[in-house]
Amino acid sequence: MLDQAELDRLKQFHAAHFSNQPTPKLASIPERRRGMAASPTPGNDCDELGFYEDGTKRTLTDAQIKMFRHSEIQRLLSERRATQAREKKRQKRKSAANGHKVAASGWKPHSDPRLQTQERNIDALKYDDESTSEAKEKAAPRSFLWPKLGSP
Repeated sequence: MLDQAELDRLKQFHAAHFSNQPTPKLASIPERRRGMAASPTPGNDCDELGFYEDGTKRTLTDAQIKMFRHSEIQRLLSERRATQAREKKRQKRKSAANGHKVAASGWKPHSDPRLQTQERNIDALKYDDESTSEAKEKAAPRSFLWPKLGSP
């Protein structure tokens, strides 16, 4: 249990920081609870954990160490996944930016035959701007051949 000087310090601290709340009765703890708090429990006593090879006193159980290692590994894996996701996004943005540059330069990376015929059709549309007189000058004379009907 705490001595009277410690109790007085705690009361002063409580009055300074928690003045709106009632002061707890620290000295009125039953003897049975005091005895329970004073007795060492097997899971909480650091002396039972022993010492490391270098003489350092152990403060964590093997299960706690295993849990902390697992948590650290999960944190590292999470960071790695986040880094990979950021890298993929950066690559997508970079390839999209390159695609815009390619489109601006006129180069088309597609080898789809439908696109190639569309490109030819687009090229053919360039001649629509010509005047009709220029088209008539370029046209070859044509003669229509009538089919023969019946037998000779």
